[in-house]
Amino acid sequence: MPELNKIYESYKDKGLDLLSVNCGEAREDVQQTINNNGIKYAVLLDLEGKVAQTYKVQYIPLNILVDINGNIVYRDNPVPSEEMIDKYLDELKI
Repeated sequence: MPELNKIYESYKDKGLDLLSVNCGEAREDVQQTINNNGIKYAVLLDLEGKVAQTYKVQYIPLNILVDINGNIVYRDNPVPSEEMIDKYLDELKI
């Protein structure tokens, strides 16, 4: 999670937003994880699994990079490299 905080801080002013989606855990547990890990980006709760279903999540953690048009441009674990993120931002002229 520190790696995701770093990406968030590096790119938040360049047009990239970072969201984490938590599936199936209690709100209190998620909040404790946020507090314990100093998470700075938004964490969304997917209580019904709709986001996981939409993006066909088969394992966790999974990192998905979605472009401005809603197209998936990266889907894997580990976290995409800053080089990859820079490439996509450059292509989008952001």
